[in-house]
Parts: sequence; C-alpha cells; structure tokens
Amino acid sequence: MRPVAQNDAHRPSVQAGAEASNVRRAENEQPGTRLPHPRKDKPADRSMAPARNAGGTARADQQQKAPSQQQSFVPLWDDRPLLNPRLTRRLFIAGGAAAAAALLVFGVPAVRALMPISVTANGQKVELSGKKTLHAAYEKSGLQMVPGNLVDVEGQVITEGGGSPYRATINGQEADGEADVSDGDVLAFADGADVEEPSVTEDKAVGPNPIESGYGPIHAIGAQGNEGLSTVKTGETSGKEIVLEVKQPAEDRVYLRSYPDTGGEAVVALTFDDGPWEDSTAKILDILRDNGAAATFFTVGNRIVGPCVDLVKREHDEGHQVCTHSWDHAAGSGQGVNLSFMSVDEQRAEIEQGLKAISDATGAEASRVIRAPGGNFPLEVWRNVEDLVDADIGWDIDTLDWKRPGAEKIASQIKAATPGDIILMHDGGGDRSQTAEALKTALPYLKEQGFRFVTMDEMLQYPRKLV
Repeated sequence: MRPVAQNDAHRPSVQAGAEASNVRRAENEQPGTRLPHPRKDKPADRSMAPARNAGGTARADQQQKAPSQQQSFVPLWDDRPLLNPRLTRRLFIAGGAAAAAALLVFGVPAVRALMPISVTANGQKVELSGKKTLHAAYEKSGLQMVPGNLVDVEGQVITEGGGSPYRATINGQEADGEADVSDGDVLAFADGADVEEPSVTEDKAVGPNPIESGYGPIHAIGAQGNEGLSTVKTGETSGKEIVLEVKQPAEDRVYLRSYPDTGGEAVVALTFDDGPWEDSTAKILDILRDNGAAATFFTVGNRIVGPCVDLVKREHDEGHQVCTHSWDHAAGSGQGVNLSFMSVDEQRAEIEQGLKAISDATGAEASRVIRAPGGNFPLEVWRNVEDLVDADIGWDIDTLDWKRPGAEKIASQIKAATPGDIILMHDGGGDRSQTAEALKTALPYLKEQGFRFVTMDEMLQYPRKLV
C-alpha cells in the first residue's frame, strides 16, 4: 500500500496528484504500453518515499525539487476500504441468507442432480450424472435385454418385441424405468415381460351356446336355448373376447339331427331334387296322382322359368310340398355342391332367391323346409341361415337314380323302405325316365304293404328319435 498521511490535511494534495497521474497516463498510453502496478512496481527503496517531519508534513525542500526529480509513480486508486466494516459484514450476512433461500426454493434435488453417483447394474459399476433413473442406468450400462411381446387377451402373440423392454429391481424391489436411483443402489435387469393388448371389460349377454347333437336325416332346432349374462373382456386390437365371470349361465341352443319316430306307422316321404324339368317332372306328377301319393319337391330356383313355372304351380296345387334346393345348386364359389364353400352373404342369397322363385310361381308363401345342395349342411352354414330355415332334410334311402342304373334297380331301392324313411330321387338334372318307370312299379307295391306317402311337413309332425 502507498504511504498514507496521518494528517487528513494532506489527503487533498494526494488525491490531486492521483488525478494528475491519471491524466498523464491517458496522454502517454500507447497500444502495448504497460503501466506500472501500484504494488508490483513500487520502489524497493523506501527512501524514495517523501520524508515527513514530526508534524506529519513533507519536507519543504521536497516541494521545491524540479519536476524531473519528483516521484513519477502515482497510484491509480486508493487501497483503503471503500465501505466500513459494519456495512461489509451486513452485506455478507445478506448474501448468505440469499444463498440459503435459493437452496430452499430449488431444493436438495437440484443440488443432488449435479452430483455424480455410482450404481451396480447386473454386477457392473455404472456412473451416472444428470438424470438418475432406472432407465438411464439401463441405457448407460449397455445391457441388451430381450423385450417381451404384445399379446392378445388369450395370450397369443400379436407383435413380437412389442412388450416391456426389460424387467428390473432396485435393491431387490421391483421398479419401473422412471424410478429414481441413488448412490450405491444395486440394480438387476432381466428380459422384458409380455404386455397384454388394451381391452374393454363389460357385462354382456352371452349365448345361447350352439350345440350340434345327434344323427339322422332331419336337421332342425331341438332346443331354442336362452342367453346368459357374463363379464367379458374384449381386446381392442385383436377383437377377441374372453369370459371373466359367468353371472347367469346361458342355456344351450341344440342343433339336432334325428329320425322321425312314427311308432311303427307305415309312412314314407318321397322326395325329388333338381327340378323342375319339363318332361320328367310332368310324368312323375302324373304317376303320383294316379297312386294318390303326396311328395316333396326340392326345386332349383333358376329353373323356375318359362313352362317350368306352371309345373311348380301344379306341384303346389296338387297337394305336394314345394321347397327350395337353393337358387342355382350352389354354383360358382359353391362349386355346384356345397354352400359352405360360399361366403355368408352368398349362402343367404342362395336360400332367399330360391324361396322367392317358389312364392312367385305359386302365389303362396314358400315352405321354410330346404335341402342343401349335395346334402352339405354343416353347423356354420346352419347358423348363418337359421332365421330363413325351419329344417334341412337329408335322406335314408338314396336310389342313385341320377346314375341311371336302370328302372328295376331304382324300384328295388324304393321297395326296401321302412316306416319313417325319407327316399331321395330326382325329377331334374337330366333324363329321369328311369325314375318315372321305377315309380310305376314301386308305389303300388308299397301301398300293398300298407304304406302311406306323406309330405315332409307331415313327417316332421312325428316325434324325433335320437341316435
């Protein structure tokens, strides 16, 4: 520090000298010129400082020296404190209080977030700074776990790897990726778990459950069944449903295949497929009329045009039952033999159009008894068209007349009938003259045996016999 006069009277001259020095410094300062430092560059010899007399004033002869001999160094500032000690202490206390307040405002976590920590992940040390979560530790560790899958409500895989990326614990406790970790924590990672698709759970009417039962040529509903009430979970992605709780059991809807139980009464049902056919259908109608025999005709809808319209009307007017054998015998995607090969819409169209062709020809409502092409009437088709159909009819005796084996062989098949039998023949699909000739001998024979010929509606009035 520069020497400070003990007498305040000298202070103005010192301050004036400092101001003069500053002026000279400003005038002489050039780029790169170093100015003297008030401490580092002061003279080592204290004798260079002006001497003071006992009164504290500089010697008079010092003031009389030539300007070139006077001290050239004048400090640029006063090293004495600008504030008194009391004020300095107050400012320090205020600053400390402000720092404490900031800690309270931002909290310990803010301080903690700046401090690095060390954790153990599957046996290896991992250093974390910044974000300190379980997932941050997983990413920093370089571990590669096998993710789980996204599965449906039944547990079947929808998307491989669409489940959780990993499973983890912190000090033995299960945790998710957003959980905070602390210095020294022991982390354990394992392969990810499967995640179930989003779902909706609600109470729903369920059933009745479809049950197929029995064996026989008559296919009709045996029990209507009733709906139940269950709590159902439905997958939003898969659309699958599972029953979580049955609150009210559903009653089964029974799709029954059975035989008519005539109680020994000698009745048979004569049935004819694939008509109408101009020559054959007319001849068969004549023979039936002559023998007082009723029959059931299963017609192909697109055949009921032109002269065949009159044949169908005649069938109806003479007391025979007219039913549908489909619109075009399941042509196209049904390959001519099987409704189950067709779409659900095509299946329904086959029945609906076949029924309409009959009602248009007869002027009466068509029977809801059908025979599916080829006799193919599996449960999935049945359920799709059950609102259109009261019964599907098969057969007990197939005369194989469509192969034209000869009238005698066809007749022998018809004569072998037993009570309740349903006999399959054809009036369409080609020349059926052999069938007509067989009927001329077989019908009188059965009548002699005491048989009566009934329509399918009449046969369905008998109780069912389960096998």
